[in-house]
Amino acid sequence: MKIADLKLFTKVVELGSFTAAANALDLPRANVSRRINELEQAVGSQLFHRTTRKLSLTNSGSTYYDEILQAIELFDRAQQSLSSSRDTLTGKVKLGVLPETYDLLQPILFEFHDKYPDIQLDIRSISNGFNEIFQQGLDIAIHGGAIFDSDIVARKVIQFRRVLVASPEYIEEFGALKSLTDSIITSAFVFAGQAAT
Repeated sequence: MKIADLKLFTKVVELGSFTAAANALDLPRANVSRRINELEQAVGSQLFHRTTRKLSLTNSGSTYYDEILQAIELFDRAQQSLSSSRDTLTGKVKLGVLPETYDLLQPILFEFHDKYPDIQLDIRSISNGFNEIFQQGLDIAIHGGAIFDSDIVARKVIQFRRVLVASPEYIEEFGALKSLTDSIITSAFVFAGQAAT
């Protein structure tokens, strides 16, 4: 017994004939008649009095109709409830963010919050996404550089370049630097978040 057949039964009752129900639902009349016959066989009772001029409910059919209306209403309400719960995402997401990506990520995070206002973002400052995603129990971590763990699913979200710059005075004293691996870096540079050595 299908919900669609029960709804068809109620439509026949409301419109008063197989033909009217068939026209309203864009179905062949024979299809409607067959499905109502199968429904009567399934419930073990005649639901309609049939004459050439009139279609009316039997006593059993009238009782069944009242019960089925309530059942269909409950079914439709349950379906709507499930649809609403799927559409509304809730919960908490722990997100690890590299300090240098704050400004770049802000528009993305604001857009996410506008789209999913019921999701709470727990944003934490990290220095290495791959190491700290497990240490801090993060759901998502921003990581810059190569991917070392093949078990972690990674997606490119933003792209930026690091540029090495120096003042004219520094270049005059130490010469031009080609990369951060130059040995002079260790004694002459202080990195954000670190103490000088």
